[in-house]
Amino acid sequence: VEMASPYITDSSHEAFMLSKALVGDKDALIVMVHDSLNRKEQVTFLKSKNVSIERFDKMKEKVLMNGR
Repeated sequence: VEMASPYITDSSHEAFMLSKALVGDKDALIVMVHDSLNRKEQVTFLKSKNVSIERFDKMKEKVLMNGR
């Protein structure tokens, strides 16, 4: 992942999110898991993490902005 990282230009790319999660970015991991689920599972997942939709949206924006 480290070797490929400089060549990943799309911050929404799964490899980008995975690389952030692997280095301990908890928010990136939450975003990655959330985005892999269907709508109903997303709601359940966010509730289990005690994360509101508004907080999640800000979290995702921050994760994507910090990428490049």
